[in-house]
Amino acid sequence: MPAPIGAAPLVTAITADGLTHPVLAAAAPYDLIIANILAGPLTHLAPGIARALAPGGMLVLSGLLHNQENLVLGFYRALRFLGRRRDGPWSALILEKPGRKA
Repeated sequence: MPAPIGAAPLVTAITADGLTHPVLAAAAPYDLIIANILAGPLTHLAPGIARALAPGGMLVLSGLLHNQENLVLGFYRALRFLGRRRDGPWSALILEKPGRKA
């Protein structure tokens, strides 16, 4: 199991191939998830990301192009779309998991 590569009182950085890493799984659910990776991995990881997000939690997806927005959003239908931000050809999508924070 890889060791954490950095830590602060409220932040721990690890290297993982998805959300099944023991450190990530043990800390779920999350109030905020930020994923800045390409559209392909964002679609592949969608079920795990949605499960790891707490009710009322926010999700920011970035690293995708404008013409990939609808593709990526199609994999996150269980979440509420709140908006997008664009910078040049790049997009960031902001979503929320329905429900209340515990």
